[in-house]
Amino acid sequence: MNTEQKKRLKKVIITGCILGIACIAYLIVYHFTGIGVPCVLNRYTGLKCPVCGLMHMLTSILMFDLAGAFSYNRVLFIMLPVIAAIFAYNILFYIIKGTVSFPKAEKAVIIFLTAVLIIWGVYRNVAGI
Repeated sequence: MNTEQKKRLKKVIITGCILGIACIAYLIVYHFTGIGVPCVLNRYTGLKCPVCGLMHMLTSILMFDLAGAFSYNRVLFIMLPVIAAIFAYNILFYIIKGTVSFPKAEKAVIIFLTAVLIIWGVYRNVAGI
């Protein structure tokens, strides 16, 4: 591993630690106070916000409540391993090459996943799930 790769690895580790500490701090505050990030969309429209489902799902995962995580956003929960693999691949690619590159197949997968999530979000609100 050359010096540039070591610098990029250090940057990724520091960024990951900062994000991890922020997630743990949010989890602690939410767990003990019940105070979380408010959802403006849900408050004023009554619609289930995709970001809220994501936040509740991730909070449940951090608390090792996989059944709860699944109930907050089923489709995203199922897609999570694929999204994590794409994310991990791109982090590794960044550390090795210094850039992030999305090949056509990866772009197609990302577009497909995004379309499925949009369809799920609309269906979830229309069906009242």
